[in-house]
Amino acid sequence: MAEHYIVRNNPIPYFFRIVFLSNNFRDPLLRKFEKDFRFTRPEFSILVCLGLQNGISAIEISDITRQPQNTVSRGVLLLTQKKLIRKVTDKADKRRNRLYLTKEGLAAHKVLMDYLTEANEKMVDCLTNKERKQLETILAKMCLEAPSFT
Repeated sequence: MAEHYIVRNNPIPYFFRIVFLSNNFRDPLLRKFEKDFRFTRPEFSILVCLGLQNGISAIEISDITRQPQNTVSRGVLLLTQKKLIRKVTDKADKRRNRLYLTKEGLAAHKVLMDYLTEANEKMVDCLTNKERKQLETILAKMCLEAPSFT
């Protein structure tokens, strides 16, 4: 296995392993979504974020995904043109729009999530139920601390 140095005797094991897993999971999925569904990475990110929390703003999506605001804005424009999301002016801050999945957007989100759920299961297939629960706990803890990493 050419990747053995990722697993063994690595001076920065967490970083390389997390990047390795991300590159082997996320990148192929994004390419598939671009090819099969014609969604760009920002569109994909926006659909997933809105499916988890409908009504958030583009700025919040940028903060969550760490994608530049102009990149997210282009994704919002594309999804609006495709009628998968709609913008509603925020009542508390008229300068900000809240984003909502349309009926078509909800259907697109479901297709993406079905595929991601299957891929997620494949990723942890080698783990026992106990290991899955431990991994979930550890990853949740790390995600909460992610803003302090750099």
